[in-house]
Amino acid sequence: LDNVEAIKKMITAQLGISILPQIAISDEVRSGALRMLPLDGGKHRRQISAVYREDKYLSLAMASFLSTVREGLSN
Repeated sequence: LDNVEAIKKMITAQLGISILPQIAISDEVRSGALRMLPLDGGKHRRQISAVYREDKYLSLAMASFLSTVREGLSN
């Protein structure tokens, strides 16, 4: 998707994950609708985070994706 609001709605509906600017999700994180997972390490030019619902089951595929992203940023 190319629309941040549509992406956030898809995440809230448990239909995916995304890497979005922190400013784009600050209200949702503050309200508890979404959870921000900072992606530390690596040499990137902007701060990025993975966002997912904290109150929902984290599938093996999602956990693997997050692990891969973390490893990629730390190299």
